[in-house]
Amino acid sequence: MKISEAPPAGWYPDPSGGVRLRYWDGTDWTDEFRARPSSGIAADIATTAIAPGDVVTYGTDLGRAGLQQLAARRADTDVIVSSVRQATREEIDRANLLAQQRIRDIRREVTPIVSQYSNRVFNLLRLIVALLFVAFIAWLIFQAAASQSLFDWIGDRIDDLTESG
Repeated sequence: MKISEAPPAGWYPDPSGGVRLRYWDGTDWTDEFRARPSSGIAADIATTAIAPGDVVTYGTDLGRAGLQQLAARRADTDVIVSSVRQATREEIDRANLLAQQRIRDIRREVTPIVSQYSNRVFNLLRLIVALLFVAFIAWLIFQAAASQSLFDWIGDRIDDLTESG
């Protein structure tokens, strides 16, 4: 909410829901509180807020004109409070959207540790399997060559035996 759109400084119903009036300094709520009107007046004007700069002595007879004036001020106060609430809701929605966007950005930037280590394990397993496959192929080739040379050697020995005898 822009400062120019803020309601004027004055006493308004406590936004935290209390039964007191709280002072709005034009930009933020202060820690100053004031009691609402006494029960006799409160019955007539219910939750009327005091406009900025008003001096009201509670317990005196305000008369019908005074009550009408306070009721009119209450309507003005209701408009101000509703505009403050609307601006607060808009600010909360904006902050919520920014937080959700930041969370999405963080999720994209951060790689889970489990993924890092599981990827390393899978890469290591793939490397081991590839090496075992290459070693197995090499062993088969060696076995084929070795058995061929063994058969050649045995064949040569058999030929030598048959030729000499």
